[in-house]
Amino acid sequence: MDPQTPVIVGAAQLSGRDGNNEPIEMMTTVASAALSQAPVPVSALRVVKGVWPYANPAALLADRLGIRATTGLTQLGGNESLDLFNQTAHDIASGHLDAAVLSSAETMRTRRTDRKAGRRSPYLAEADETFTASAGGTDRSYRSPAIATRSMSSWRTKSTSQSMKSAC
Repeated sequence: MDPQTPVIVGAAQLSGRDGNNEPIEMMTTVASAALSQAPVPVSALRVVKGVWPYANPAALLADRLGIRATTGLTQLGGNESLDLFNQTAHDIASGHLDAAVLSSAETMRTRRTDRKAGRRSPYLAEADETFTASAGGTDRSYRSPAIATRSMSSWRTKSTSQSMKSAC
């Protein structure tokens, strides 16, 4: 097999239905589980945008995993996870990337539960300089030419329900 053939070497999923979940903590738990299945050197952490306030969740994830890597974040949207998966496979096949962690987390149930109880959902602190401190890269478009032409989606590099998936 060609060493640049994209393959999934680890995967994990977590469904937190107790209504007390924080997205970065969920991503950390699942990414750790996926990486434990096949510990490979990771050069990129890419996150599918969820309904939470983080500007660069992948940088927070990288810090918790102890990984120094470029980070990426999609826009919020229904096709974003598949587009991110396809673009990452393309980046590996073309030799621009060796291994990546793709992750997402959604905690809408927690937000609804908190709102109903009259409290704000807690989120982790994020430094204003997260992008420049952790990413080691510059803004980059992840859009395929077809998507870019239709202006349906955009990606920016920066360093679904209560379920979260992570693959490496």
